[in-house]
Amino acid sequence: MIPTLLQDCLVDELKNLFSGFTLKNVKGEESPLNIYPQGLPAIKGQKDTKHYPFVVVKLQDGEDPDRDAPYTCRIMFFCGIYDDADNYQGHKDLLNTMQKIYLHLMRKRLFAGKYEVQYPINWALTEEDLYPQYYGAVESTWTVGKVTRQDDEFV
Repeated sequence: MIPTLLQDCLVDELKNLFSGFTLKNVKGEESPLNIYPQGLPAIKGQKDTKHYPFVVVKLQDGEDPDRDAPYTCRIMFFCGIYDDADNYQGHKDLLNTMQKIYLHLMRKRLFAGKYEVQYPINWALTEEDLYPQYYGAVESTWTVGKVTRQDDEFV
C-alpha cells in the first residue's frame, strides 16, 4: 500500500532531520529524538516514559474522491516531550520540534520524487496540563500515487 511507503519515507526523513538533535529524557539526560511509525512500541515491565522524547508518524486516513482527483492521505506527526523543570516551559521544546518538522515539509514539499505535501498544514497542542509531559501534533495531507483502471486509455 502506497501510504505505508510514504510513512516509511517520512520516518527516514525525520531520523535524518533530527540527527544530532537532543532533548532531555525522563532521567534528565540529553537524548536523541525517537522516531516511530504509527505508535509507540511496547516496553514490557517498564513505563512508557522511556520513549521520551519522541515523534510518531501516524497514518490517519486516505481519500480517493473520484477518477480525476488525486489520491490523498493524512499523516499526523505526534510529538511527546518530557520536561519536569519547575518553570513549566516544556511547551517551548515541543513547539521547536514541531516547527522543525513543519519547516522541513514546506521547504522540501516533494519526498522520494512522488509524495507531495499539500496545504493546509495544521498543528495543535494538548489543551490539558499534563506536566511534566507535553504533547502536540502536526497534521499534513499528502498526494500519493493513484491506482487507475487498465482500460482507461479506451474510455
